[in-house]
Amino acid sequence: MKRCFSCKGAVDAGARPGRAESCPFCGRDLRVCLNCSFYDLKAANECRETAADKVIDKDRANFCEFFSFKETEAVEGPKEDPMER
Repeated sequence: MKRCFSCKGAVDAGARPGRAESCPFCGRDLRVCLNCSFYDLKAANECRETAADKVIDKDRANFCEFFSFKETEAVEGPKEDPMER
């Protein structure tokens, strides 16, 4: 199951969503490092793909050719935005 890094909502996205695709729950970009299977805080540039260019903003859409949407089994749904009350 693919989930948004921000709200944890389940998204219906392919392995490589387009740069303009966003989460239907919170509106955040989907093609971001934080949603990628190669993202790893312990790796150089926080990416296990050694040929990838460095990306500064890990939570913003980028053009990385190695992006692969990570699969997760998280059971949380979208987080409620306290500002919407």
